[in-house]
Amino acid sequence: MTFLFFSGFFVLLAIGFVLLPFFLRNPNQSSSFFFTRKELNVSLFEDKKYSLDKDFEEGLLSPEVHSELINELKSNLLSDVNYDQEQFKIPKKLSRLSSLAAVFAVLLIPVASYSLYGYWGYSQHENIRGLYERTAANRDDLDEARELISALGAVVMGEPESNPLPWAWYFLGENFSMLGLYSEAEVAYRQSSDRLIGESEQALSLGRLALVRYILDEFVITPRVRAAIQQTRRLNPNEIAVLQILASDAETREDYREAIANWRLLIQADPNSSQSNLLRQKVTDAQLLLAATDDLALSSSSTISPSISVSLSLADSLKVGGDTVVFVAARDVDKEGSPPLAVAVLSVKDLPSVVTLTDDQAVGPFKLSSAKSVSLSALISFSGVANPQSGDIRAVSESILLSDEPSEVSLILSSRLP
Repeated sequence: MTFLFFSGFFVLLAIGFVLLPFFLRNPNQSSSFFFTRKELNVSLFEDKKYSLDKDFEEGLLSPEVHSELINELKSNLLSDVNYDQEQFKIPKKLSRLSSLAAVFAVLLIPVASYSLYGYWGYSQHENIRGLYERTAANRDDLDEARELISALGAVVMGEPESNPLPWAWYFLGENFSMLGLYSEAEVAYRQSSDRLIGESEQALSLGRLALVRYILDEFVITPRVRAAIQQTRRLNPNEIAVLQILASDAETREDYREAIANWRLLIQADPNSSQSNLLRQKVTDAQLLLAATDDLALSSSSTISPSISVSLSLADSLKVGGDTVVFVAARDVDKEGSPPLAVAVLSVKDLPSVVTLTDDQAVGPFKLSSAKSVSLSALISFSGVANPQSGDIRAVSESILLSDEPSEVSLILSSRLP
């Protein structure tokens, strides 16, 4: 309806340009021009007659010569007026032909416009635009998808050879995919791609073709999936469907660096979407896994594990029950707020004591050997948990640079937490 409204408006506007001169034309235009020339001839006649009369009064002309010259002026005036009438007279037949030509042009404008648009234009696309919009707006409505498949199927079956409809095939593939009919979707996407050869939009259809093949081949990049991916990336290296395939495959192979690279490209495509928020979390999780893997590789390649000896004692002024728990922990000073690298647990009755911390006391994915420098802390916890509470007794060391040589630290538990 929008197309018909605007096209009708512009057709009427074109007709107006043709008819407007006829409405504005003055039918007396030629005759008024004739009368203007006639008045000019009469004025010239009177001027010349006045000169002749003056010459006659002054005796410069005889009565016979004066009369002869006046008659000659009158004859010339009559001849000029008759010539102008014939020169500017518009034949009725010519005027009638002009009117018929204008009427013909007015009738030809809408007929020619719509006929040529139907042949060269995209009227077929306009007629099924509603089906495209319904498909794009559909969210997991299976009944709607079935209806759209029926309607789009009828469109592609009646597709004119002179004006193929690649997007009808594309949206047919979208609805097949929504119903899980991936074999049918593969056919539809391939048909769409074949009709978009040479167009930049072909990458969209090829990307969807690669995705349904990836699903049909049980999420393995087989040769036919790889062929579709390569063809797509030649047209658009960052096609969304292809990036999704590559990210999924990399994650399956635990190649988190490649997965992160593809996830970041997907985030850049639509940074404010809810999907991008999920991908940001996946990037964070993958980075933690990579860090843990790198730390484990570093610790396994080390011939000597770092070791820290902590000499621990309780201030004489404090009286604490012997069964109260004491936690000794080492933390990476470059990663504030991260979990401890090594932890030892003992009781107050064991004090004074020397505690040795190594990679064997690791409590998480990170070990003592993963840090360059650490800080040591000791905590007498009356609640029995490692998180400091008000009233607990705690001591913290300065930053200690780790090396292959064993380190020794002395801590005296003397200060209560507020």
